[in-house]
Parts: sequence; structure tokens; C-alpha cells
Amino acid sequence: MEYKYVSIDVDFTGKLKENYQEVISENSIDGYRFISAIPLRYNALGPTVYDFVFEKERD
Repeated sequence: MEYKYVSIDVDFTGKLKENYQEVISENSIDGYRFISAIPLRYNALGPTVYDFVFEKERD
């Protein structure tokens, strides 16, 4: 398996700064499958960065 990680920041209102649906769709075109979104960093209000994890079979 091959893995790819895409980090997406969270703004001060708690919303992702990028459209997660587009990120997932763009990576699926390259043969990746979305696995999970993992919160990486936090502040007092909650997560500030998420890592989106993708996988695909190696050629």
C-alpha cells in the first residue's frame, strides 16, 4: 500500500479552510481512497489542523 497525507487548516470559526469534498475527489482521480481525517494540532477551542489520509495499491 501507498499512503498520502493532505493537511487542511481550520479557521478561527472551526471550519476547514479548504473544501474537503474537493480534496477527496481530486485524490480519488489519482487512484487514492480516503481513509480518515486525523486531528493533528489543537488549541483551546479544538483542532486547528487535520491530516486527511489516503491509500492506494502500489503498481
